[in-house]
Amino acid sequence: MATRSHKLSEGLIVAAPLLLVVLAPFTKVEESFSLHAVRDILALGFDPARLPSYDHIEFPGAVPRSFIGPILLAGATYPLLALGKMAELWEEGLAVQMLVRAVLSLFSSLSLIFLSRRVRAAFGSNVARYTLLITATQFHVTFWMSRTLPNMFAFPLVQLAFGFLIAPSPRHAKNSSPPDILLAYSLLTFAAIVMRLELAALIVPLALDSLIRKTISLHALIAVGVVVGGASQALTVGVDSHFWGRTLWPEGASILYNVVEGHASDWGVMPWHYYFTRSLPKILHVSLPFALLSMFIDRRARRIGYPSLAFIALLSILKHKEWRFFVYVVPALNVCAAAGVQSVQVLFSKRLRRIAIRLVIFANLALGALALYPSIHNYPGGQASQYLYFQLQAVGKPTPFIHVDSHSAMTGFSRFLHPFEATPSWYMSPLPLNAAGKPPRLATYSKSEDPDLDLLQFQYIVTSKQDGEDFMPFDWKVLQGFQEFVRYRLEWDGGWPIKAEFRESVRLLRRRWFGAGVKEW
Repeated sequence: MATRSHKLSEGLIVAAPLLLVVLAPFTKVEESFSLHAVRDILALGFDPARLPSYDHIEFPGAVPRSFIGPILLAGATYPLLALGKMAELWEEGLAVQMLVRAVLSLFSSLSLIFLSRRVRAAFGSNVARYTLLITATQFHVTFWMSRTLPNMFAFPLVQLAFGFLIAPSPRHAKNSSPPDILLAYSLLTFAAIVMRLELAALIVPLALDSLIRKTISLHALIAVGVVVGGASQALTVGVDSHFWGRTLWPEGASILYNVVEGHASDWGVMPWHYYFTRSLPKILHVSLPFALLSMFIDRRARRIGYPSLAFIALLSILKHKEWRFFVYVVPALNVCAAAGVQSVQVLFSKRLRRIAIRLVIFANLALGALALYPSIHNYPGGQASQYLYFQLQAVGKPTPFIHVDSHSAMTGFSRFLHPFEATPSWYMSPLPLNAAGKPPRLATYSKSEDPDLDLLQFQYIVTSKQDGEDFMPFDWKVLQGFQEFVRYRLEWDGGWPIKAEFRESVRLLRRRWFGAGVKEW
């Protein structure tokens, strides 16, 4: 039976990421493929005749990813859109984008609640509650739980798998391969084949641990790999070949491009120890020492902690490193940290244990606040999209031709936010195709990166270029500039010493038209 304090902790793990959706509603380029896939599914449906209007077809270049996650997310969002549409709640694309992200965060939150309840069975109520408190107050995990990356589509499945592995049902204790364990490896296999193939590096140490502890037989493990792996492969190839227009296994193509051909290194190369010396301390903060302590003294913590660290070590072989590649095991390490905090009571006293958990939570909140502020102010493209939306409403001119440069598109100008390209009436009731085989539009967008592009063909441009870079005042009127966070700096002026520094990085320009007696468009 969950205690009142545990239920409050469960409420917090739901509320924290939802709050961050409201505070930071825009998205970055790494989220764009899955976000736009959800938008296209909702706005255009599955009709093959509409596929040419999908974002990945109109604006090619994205590394192939699976549509299965976006299909599931769109399906879960659909009923809420239908209810909200009847109540006229979805008047702007930004509201729909926030709803999609909120639904995704709920999947992750529910999986973490499931994990915590399994932790309660294996470690006790204090460790379960501390796990939720530590995770909810860690900025990076809660901030990214609503982000539409393939990693975050896989994230809930991995948490469910960890839950089944941590505390298999006692009803099957005498079974050499309990159903819970089989289900855990089935979820991990599906997530690896369909969503993120690097999860194979997590399956390996977990499987070795299970085989050593004899919680699963080698025969059963191989059967899961063959049956679930084969079915997952058939599913993703079948579904994604339809959307990409060619026979394709997206995760295989992604690994080939990024790892085998080495293109991931184009985004930066980090030393082999980067995850352990930079990323883990940055993500876990003061929780890290407690996690290591528990792995040293608690056999239960070692069962999830060691495979998690082994997974990170295997990922360290790759030259390009990002913390989101190991985000799946952060909650497992938080379980270890929570067990470490609880062990303070055993080693020292209950009073020190209470001090320890308060220290962890306070440090998470303080460091999270420092990370949250720049994260909120890091989407000038998104801000420009909203300003343009209201500008076009005020002007009332039909079919504007708009150019959005790459920096603006990468900093929040998603297709959910393209003014008048897809109004909320599109969602769940796709418009009929025109003679060109495309849905009619009230605005047309260009994202061309051609340096010789004739910008004078556009009525509006959203750009990161400043004065003296292709733009003459005679041709363009600056409607608004948008700033983004640059850095913190210390400034001792008698007030708060930590100052935020900003720079204007995106501008919204309107073309001046001369002739036919009209001075400006």
